Amino acid sequence: MCELLKSGKSAINLLVSGKHFAGYIEQIIFNEQREVKEVKGYLIPLLLKAVLRQTVLKLLKLTDVFGRVREQDFIYSLLAEINNPTQDEYEIYKSDLMEAFGIMKIYPKNEDDFFHSLCSINLINAYLSRQRQNKQLKEKENKLFRNIYYFKTYLSDVLTERIKSQNFTIPIYVDKNLIMVEIKGFQFNFHSIPLNETLTNFSNSVNNKVIAWSGKRLQPIAPLLLNYSRAARQKK
Repeated sequence: MCELLKSGKSAINLLVSGKHFAGYIEQIIFNEQREVKEVKGYLIPLLLKAVLRQTVLKLLKLTDVFGRVREQDFIYSLLAEINNPTQDEYEIYKSDLMEAFGIMKIYPKNEDDFFHSLCSINLINAYLSRQRQNKQLKEKENKLFRNIYYFKTYLSDVLTERIKSQNFTIPIYVDKNLIMVEIKGFQFNFHSIPLNETLTNFSNSVNNKVIAWSGKRLQPIAPLLLNYSRAARQKK
């Protein structure tokens, strides 16, 4: 039994690190059963096993709760940073850019997907805006730049599908070379988006309602928005 008590700290460490704590306890009990049986008979190891199993289940439930609390804190922290940025602009990592490049090609099925798609396109737009200031791009970067520039076509297709399906739950405003989308308290602005027949007709319809710009620029905080959207989707 002493070994069982001494092993407690190691077992908790395994639990925290995400390993199979329940199996670990089972192994300890198996090693201890012979000694316990000789002293107390058969009943004690069975009771001990039952108690430890219940304890493990409670601990696992607690870690799940704490994990969700930490996740929620992370989302709140991101949102606080988005609302009150501490930097002029945030670095765009290649991994985020590649994720955004993949996401923009997927047609969103619901509001969360649509928001994630807009966050991805916003990040790509921010990346392109910054790269335009860099006149010494490598050939590989130039190729990537040209490929990613098609994001405007993908956005046009997404908006076209929403309009064709008469899905106006999310406000969309088209004004000549400007398109605005307001969702989850954020206003996404995109310039020079190709206007096909559907978008042109929409711009002249009663569904094309003016969105007054709040003045908050989303390109500088594009990485924060992508992380926020990703975390919110994973939470669900």
